[in-house]
Amino acid sequence: MKAHIKYAAGTLLLAATTAGAQIPPPKWQAITVTQAQYVCGGVSAEGMDEIKALRNDAVAELLFTSGPDGAFLADVAITINGGDLKDPLLFITDGPICLLKLAKGSYTVDANYRGKSLKQQLKIDGGARQQLKFNWPSS
Repeated sequence: MKAHIKYAAGTLLLAATTAGAQIPPPKWQAITVTQAQYVCGGVSAEGMDEIKALRNDAVAELLFTSGPDGAFLADVAITINGGDLKDPLLFITDGPICLLKLAKGSYTVDANYRGKSLKQQLKIDGGARQQLKFNWPSS
């Protein structure tokens, strides 16, 4: 039996075995027109461990939640403008956490979930990793 799992910016094909399938860790997705890279995930406990292992390489972290309890969200449409990006960086998240590698500069992050858009400013200055949290009201 085979299953397709959408992961980061591509599709991962894995074969189910009786011992359980091994999911490779997430990989940075390179955007060819700039030096921008991103990786998203963190759906399972293993996914969270994999994201944590990549945190030190990131200059920014985005977290997507819903409601007062902060339920994790995926399938958030992201648009990032600014900095040295000639064109917007566009992707859809595969988990509640996205890590970014971006050049120094000021960016606008627009996160859209089910038609509701939330925007925040992100400044990359070479200091500590920046963290932005996006929380949508419960439906």
